[in-house]
Amino acid sequence: MADNLGVELRCQVCAQPESRTALSRCAACHAVYYCGTEHQKEDWKAHKANCKKFKAAAESGVFKEITSEGQGDAVGARSSVSIHFTGMLTTGLHYYSTRGSPSPFTFAPARDRDVLRGLVEAVPTMRVKERATLYISPEYSHGMFAPRDLPHNSFLVFDVECVAAERLP
Repeated sequence: MADNLGVELRCQVCAQPESRTALSRCAACHAVYYCGTEHQKEDWKAHKANCKKFKAAAESGVFKEITSEGQGDAVGARSSVSIHFTGMLTTGLHYYSTRGSPSPFTFAPARDRDVLRGLVEAVPTMRVKERATLYISPEYSHGMFAPRDLPHNSFLVFDVECVAAERLP
């Protein structure tokens, strides 16, 4: 079935759209879809590590995996934080990135209400120059109100780098 103005859910392995075959979710994490048990078994070795991360995100909203340590203390919620990020679907499809743009995305976690809750929760725990992968549940991302280029109720993966932070009064 088409999801959000034509965006369709797809099998993690063969990208078969839901309109052509019935898809089922991974029983453990509920984050990825498969067109059959053969593809789920084929993908298990690759999916196993991420399955635990998606499951943790489903339980708490967001799971943060540090990929490069930062400097100093955590930036905190009462800061203006500049980040570079790449947003991806669970299939690895990039849907938005600030990398390569002239300026990073800047927001104040304690004040900005139009930023994904997963970013608002995780970015204040980061340190300047830290890079992390965020696994974000649908409830902490767009949920039912995803933009037209994303399936609704999707788990998202963000590769985030904290570029700078300034404490707010």
